[in-house]
Amino acid sequence: MVADKLFELRKGQNWSLMDLSKKCGIAKAILHRYEKGVNPSRKNLEKIAAAFGVPIDVFLISPIELKDIPKPSLKEAVKENLRELNSFTSSEMNVLNEVLVQINSKRKLLKQLAKLSREAR
Repeated sequence: MVADKLFELRKGQNWSLMDLSKKCGIAKAILHRYEKGVNPSRKNLEKIAAAFGVPIDVFLISPIELKDIPKPSLKEAVKENLRELNSFTSSEMNVLNEVLVQINSKRKLLKQLAKLSREAR
């Protein structure tokens, strides 16, 4: 989970491993190992999160498999979570914002790909 998120964030910033290494002070070879699945220490994970400007929680929270939740239950789950929004900590709000930004950007990309696909026909 950390490996995938680390790679995704790094590529999203268009950074090389060397760029990230310079920003967080961790050797390029060590960062490469993290992207291949070795779990970083908490201290190094904090350095990496700081380099990206995200809370450490971004690396620790696993994505929810929405496809596994029946549609009516999903709607109710969203409503319940929205009611709980006022009790979120700032860290939880940052994670939520990151998720929403990613969803929105992926949605835009999918729309562009669908348009290009239609035009190619």
